[in-house]
Amino acid sequence: MLNRRRPTRAVNNLCSTELRLDDDLRARFDQIDTLLAGAVAESFSVAAALTESQVALATLAPRWRLAFAQHDGKGAATRAAIIGITAALERVFDKFGPDVAGQIRAALPMRAARLLDIPGPDDNDATAASIAADVDLSGLDDLIAPITAHLKAAGDDSGRAAFDEVAFGIPTGAARADAVDQLAALTGKLASDRAAEMVGRKWIDGKLVDNPDSEHAISDSTRDMLRDVISSGLYQGETAEQIEIDILSSTIFSPDRAALIAKTEISSITNDVALGAFRQAQGLGIPLQKSWIVGSDDPCDDCAANAADGPIDLDDTFSSGDDAPPQHPRCGCSLVSVTPADDNASDVET
Repeated sequence: MLNRRRPTRAVNNLCSTELRLDDDLRARFDQIDTLLAGAVAESFSVAAALTESQVALATLAPRWRLAFAQHDGKGAATRAAIIGITAALERVFDKFGPDVAGQIRAALPMRAARLLDIPGPDDNDATAASIAADVDLSGLDDLIAPITAHLKAAGDDSGRAAFDEVAFGIPTGAARADAVDQLAALTGKLASDRAAEMVGRKWIDGKLVDNPDSEHAISDSTRDMLRDVISSGLYQGETAEQIEIDILSSTIFSPDRAALIAKTEISSITNDVALGAFRQAQGLGIPLQKSWIVGSDDPCDDCAANAADGPIDLDDTFSSGDDAPPQHPRCGCSLVSVTPADDNASDVET
């Protein structure tokens, strides 16, 4: 059972008014990070309690750094979900990465010595693509259950906030309750479907099956990254063992990639559920449109074009072909509702 008191006391002991980042303090904070590694998603209130003067401590440990990076206006459940998905990915990557690298080492010819006859570039690419395509990535299925739970928590968090904001004028009653129930059902389905799609799978009659049409699947991007590392190693005439090391030292199974995937998936579901909330409110008689709000002063061309579209109908797509952010990894854009009557964007941001 999770011991919530232990990390809480440890954090309180560290949070002094005089913040001295000496070697001893760094070592103590590393110990706390280890204690919280498996519990941080459930114990996010501990991190949220740190004052601004103590934020410098968070730069010492990846998970705490991530926690504070995601503190920008998101609900506690959403912030916890980002951390939870990151932790789930890291656990699977740590367990699964060496197995995948081992599969590739075993599949490469003459693994004990350098390749004497280095193929041409086209042969390298074909060999690398073939090996990457045959790698067993079924271990990624272990992500489906925890990511489903975290996506649903984040979706419920943002969905409730979005709906309450745009439907504030709708009185309590059967119609409003039904809309809330429908939004919750939508959130659950989006979370379940996306968690499976992330690893190239889908649910059919309660069973997981392969999904050849999955979009933005980490199983596909993982194969692409493996192919590139293998091809590079073959081109340089590396041994199978060297290519194995290249895979394990790449970003394929890294904490940074885990964090990027988590942020992207949370952005996707929170914006999708916000759009669902807008549609539910519209179904109750509130006229709404949507608008794309860029998340930086220097957005990419696609996001800038989407923002330039201005308010559009809820069922329309933006210039990029998307109906809601994110348009790409690291996209900080958000979806807001707009009341056509005054053309003013609401405060509903995901």
